[in-house]
Amino acid sequence: MSSGFNKYNCSGVIKPFLFNLFNDKAIISLPQPFRFLLAKLISHKRTPKAQNIYKQINNKSPILAITSAQAESLEKELSFYGDYQVFVNMRYTKPNASEVVEKIKTYNPSDVVLLPLYPQFSSTTSASSINDFLANFKDNNVKIICLRKDIFVGTSDDRVCGRLAS
Repeated sequence: MSSGFNKYNCSGVIKPFLFNLFNDKAIISLPQPFRFLLAKLISHKRTPKAQNIYKQINNKSPILAITSAQAESLEKELSFYGDYQVFVNMRYTKPNASEVVEKIKTYNPSDVVLLPLYPQFSSTTSASSINDFLANFKDNNVKIICLRKDIFVGTSDDRVCGRLAS
């Protein structure tokens, strides 16, 4: 789970990304339709500045490529232990939770492990992504486990989000 653009070429995806970001109630806690209107205003105003920033890196976002490479490496390592499949889910752009959930249902696992790739746990990053996934995933027969990145990479913190779906 991560956030970022779904394409190497950022043209045309910056404004929708910014809108989705600022329309998230974890980011702006105003009720609708005020959050919607504010998200429209902010995304409209911020898009030119963001486009100029991305021009400095050839209009490309590396986030999806990096996340996909991590997913491929993890899937390769897991293949030594069984038939596991790793799916990439982006919070504010595609591949989003609704698309990924359909792929997961086709795969038909007994368990789903969520691994947010944010550098810290926050209601505006990891929690927002987890909640978005859970809102789209409605299979009560599948156990959902959430790992924090710091736990996954072996730090001393031993807390796990636990089973999030009942």
